[in-house]
Amino acid sequence: MLKLKTMLAAGAAALLALGAGPAAAQFVEIAQPAGDFTHTPTGTVFPKRLGDFERMPIKQNASTQMWSIAYSPASGDEVMTVNFYVYPALGLSCQDEYARLRSQVEQNVPDAKMIEERRAASPSGRKTGSGYYFRNRLPEGTIPNMGELTSDGYLFCSADGKWFVGYRATWPGTANNEPRVTTLFQSIRWPAPLAE
Repeated sequence: MLKLKTMLAAGAAALLALGAGPAAAQFVEIAQPAGDFTHTPTGTVFPKRLGDFERMPIKQNASTQMWSIAYSPASGDEVMTVNFYVYPALGLSCQDEYARLRSQVEQNVPDAKMIEERRAASPSGRKTGSGYYFRNRLPEGTIPNMGELTSDGYLFCSADGKWFVGYRATWPGTANNEPRVTTLFQSIRWPAPLAE
């Protein structure tokens, strides 16, 4: 089961990461802290365990200053990966970044189907309509030995325009795991201005 989780995490990171494309190859694993990991520029704390999920290796793309903090269910038989991303806006508008994320899935997985897209709540969950959510269905063979996949993406742009926060959650099959992923995402203590 660990092998399948690792394959899903690696495949999703390569094809679907919020920073995918040429820059995705520049993600490197950092030294893994034993306990909580603090994203120093924003002060966001990512615990080793979050509900029934366990943190996986943390990666950084030094050229884009993007961090990827992945979580996977701690139970041995469930295959799912949830990657949280925190990265500076570097002058990009929220709308342009959202359009880029949507098109990147189409470029990396041409047979992917957009199932749903809508506005979503802020990372804290307290402010409605301030984030962007979209769901893709990915065909069998997108990631070897995985079958059909569901993949949810989310983007939030901080009120000061300096940071993007997002996630990419991917799992086999067509179950609706959005409520579970949203609860996981909102359980992070996002500091202002990332919270809403």
